[in-house]
Amino acid sequence: MKTPDRRLGFSLLEMILVMVLVGILVAVAGVAMVPIARSFVMSRTNLETGQKAQLALARITRELSAIDTNAFPVIYDAGRSIDVVAIQTNGLSQSFTFSWDGTIGSPLLMNGDILVDNVREFSVANTNLAKSINLFLVLDDAPVVRYSTVIYARNL
Repeated sequence: MKTPDRRLGFSLLEMILVMVLVGILVAVAGVAMVPIARSFVMSRTNLETGQKAQLALARITRELSAIDTNAFPVIYDAGRSIDVVAIQTNGLSQSFTFSWDGTIGSPLLMNGDILVDNVREFSVANTNLAKSINLFLVLDDAPVVRYSTVIYARNL
């Protein structure tokens, strides 16, 4: 009768050594993955913030560029609000207001409805010589990036 061979399989010491090596590899890989995950989250946040700012400025640009010759944009509250009253040819008037109360994190409003939230800075400058309006917007969601646009009213 033959005796069984003891060299078949793994010893307890070999199993523990393999588990320790696998644990070290997983820890190194995990540490390497943290900056990748952070950069992904930061780039996604920056992208969403940029899209929100561009959308808000595009909406304001669309509304203000259609001002006709009888509309007079008036800037209030140290450059944080635009109030436009457009008098149409039939005598009726249409008005809209873009405003921010100056508190960091508060929304930018259009006629009382939220246009974009978490605003850090919103400023308006009216240049009468060039018949243009300069808008500046900074959102509080990501690193400080100042978005700006110049609006030339078509009919002024």
